[in-house]
Amino acid sequence: MTVTVLLPFLIVKFGIKRLFLTRNPVRTGLDFDLSSKGFHELEVITDDGVNLHLVRRGNPDKPVVLFLHGFPDSWLTWEKQMTFLSPDSNSRVCSVALSLRGYGKSGKPEGKENYTILKLTHDIKKVVEFLKKEEVVLVGHDWGGVIAWAFTALHPELVSRLIILNAPQPHKFSQLLIENLRQFMSSWYIYLFQIPYLPEYIIQMGDFAFLELTFRDVIKSGRMSVGDLYNTKFFCSQKGQLTAMLNYYRHARHGNREVPKISSPTLVIWGERDLALPPVNLVGLDEYVDDLTVIKLPGASHFVHLEDPDAVNKEILSFISS
Repeated sequence: MTVTVLLPFLIVKFGIKRLFLTRNPVRTGLDFDLSSKGFHELEVITDDGVNLHLVRRGNPDKPVVLFLHGFPDSWLTWEKQMTFLSPDSNSRVCSVALSLRGYGKSGKPEGKENYTILKLTHDIKKVVEFLKKEEVVLVGHDWGGVIAWAFTALHPELVSRLIILNAPQPHKFSQLLIENLRQFMSSWYIYLFQIPYLPEYIIQMGDFAFLELTFRDVIKSGRMSVGDLYNTKFFCSQKGQLTAMLNYYRHARHGNREVPKISSPTLVIWGERDLALPPVNLVGLDEYVDDLTVIKLPGASHFVHLEDPDAVNKEILSFISS
């Protein structure tokens, strides 16, 4: 699907009036009260001066589970996992979620050169140091999972366990783009995102109709409320965020170098109905991981942690408790 197909598809689904004649509403804040729900905000400044927004739930003295979101989310995507793992201060673990650089309340430096995988992994190292932990359980989805793959390979001493949700191993994914026709065709959006300015315009058209298309399976499942969608649109409407999000893809086309094999015990949870990342990404994955467990959820798609939070929470808890 290219822009020549995507635009007509959006027009058919949402209508010309909404896409081209409707002014996007002004959103002034989140539809979410952090303090009343037991969440606490933190901030880390990276070595290159980018502020990173963290949210913590649970006792900070306990072992940390660090969550990394993907496109087009923020730390809020992990609310159900954080609440499940860290319901109160007596919980076994402390849950911390990061809004990646360019997202949410984190800084949004200009230029795709500020979104290299080395900068992104260094951000995670800075967060672990800030939390004063020798190691963390690292959980990543989508782009957060790509970063988690790379970070664990580069800094195995800082990751006790790795948990991946529908996120491709970077080196394997780059091979699939060349060798596998289905993955190549499923990655149409990556090529669309390389075009300057146009993707930003398409995403925000008709009050971010593109986001409703992106989350269609989650919305259909009833797991995404009006408030959840509002919050995603609120963050995406912030100055500089759309370009920052797209810069992840714009720099990624420069290639992914091979990294060392991962020694940390690794759990991969995969929604098999993912249209962007078909299950072929799981084939041969043990070549990149010494200790690998794969859980397939046939009824879920890309946003597996939102569509089936009960199953995902159960698997995460079992893995980190074993």
